[in-house]
Amino acid sequence: MKRLYAARRSALLSCLGELASDSLKVTATAGLSVVIQLPEFASDMTVASRALSFGLAPSPLSRWYMQCAPQQGLLLGVTNLNEQLLPAECRRLAELVQ
Repeated sequence: MKRLYAARRSALLSCLGELASDSLKVTATAGLSVVIQLPEFASDMTVASRALSFGLAPSPLSRWYMQCAPQQGLLLGVTNLNEQLLPAECRRLAELVQ
């Protein structure tokens, strides 16, 4: 399972890198997750909500901030990725941020 999830995480990072988008900036990656930062104008809550209708389920990070100004970002899990659909799903996520 470790190799499978590492391969999925690598595929996700590769796909996000190919987008070369300022709207999806990878800020952390470890284990079963990838964290991306969104531009200041984007609401992670809105993006996450809209993504659900496309079968995507990123977790918004802003709701975890209690004392400082919330950062807009998404936590992307790698366990359920379909590598064949990944390029289209990454493009869709980038479109939702715009």
